[in-house]
Amino acid sequence: MLDLNRILRDAESVGAHAVHIRAGKPPFLRFEKRLTNMQHPAVRKSDMDDFLKLVLTKEQSAQFKRSGDLTFFYRSAEDTYRVSMFHMAEDRGFVVQKLESEHEIATRLGLPDYFEEYLATRNGLLLFSGPMGSIKAETMISMLRQAGRKRQLHVMSVEQPIQYHLNEDTCLAQQMEVGQNVDSFVQGVEISQRLGPDAIVVSEIPDSATMRALLKIADAGTVVLAAVDASTVTRTIEKLDSLFPEREKAWLRSTLADQLKAVIHAVPDCRARSGSNRQVLENSCELRSILLAGDYYMLEAMTQTVDGPRDNPLDLAVNNDDQGLLW
Repeated sequence: MLDLNRILRDAESVGAHAVHIRAGKPPFLRFEKRLTNMQHPAVRKSDMDDFLKLVLTKEQSAQFKRSGDLTFFYRSAEDTYRVSMFHMAEDRGFVVQKLESEHEIATRLGLPDYFEEYLATRNGLLLFSGPMGSIKAETMISMLRQAGRKRQLHVMSVEQPIQYHLNEDTCLAQQMEVGQNVDSFVQGVEISQRLGPDAIVVSEIPDSATMRALLKIADAGTVVLAAVDASTVTRTIEKLDSLFPEREKAWLRSTLADQLKAVIHAVPDCRARSGSNRQVLENSCELRSILLAGDYYMLEAMTQTVDGPRDNPLDLAVNNDDQGLLW
């Protein structure tokens, strides 16, 4: 049988970020800028099959057979790992990555204290953008942990896949995975609205129906934290705008101008794995005018930059209007 626990211990001992496993080959270790094979026997197909039969549910096996793609969690005695499984031309394979705890994420990112103020309003939309592989999910989790130090929140998430398990010590967490617990993002958001959480976390906004549902719940009294894969702040808003036909853009721009609290954009820093420059675009009268007009090219000039994870907070004031506070 495949001894994954031993492989993971060996990988962690040398500081690897991920382990790549496929039948017929020894495991490979992923470091920051290189890939190297482990001094380990080749993984036999029969051993991999036996291991997967042991750890996968019938539903997960059926999903993988149907789609050729599956993400699930594997728990050792000490840690939790995300396993991404896929079919290849030769055979199946998977990549295993250790998940950081909320405490580890918060310590590594060192978010400015003022970030928690974005969660102080009873409604509104927070967008967390950046290219794939940036720290969008980590920033959302860390911000929720910050807020949870002052008051326990009811938090719901709709993700594909679930990336981090929210710590029940800092919030009442209910998480849904698209494809496992709900059929779509919009269904998960609609279920969340009926349960009335303080905050909802969404791992992506795939279509206009999801965006409509998020703006509706943001207006009704829930803070929405949503991730968007985009290379710049401007592209973040343009991507959401492109989800809607021309006849609905005026409605989107008007609603976004009312509900958007901030865009927190992660710019990966190649100098250090833990570093990521952040650009912050927060709502103001000027931003509302730009959104209403659709003049998105002007957004970059309005962003403010936090260079690195531990810089002093910018002097930013969240525009709470008369919406009240959670605490």
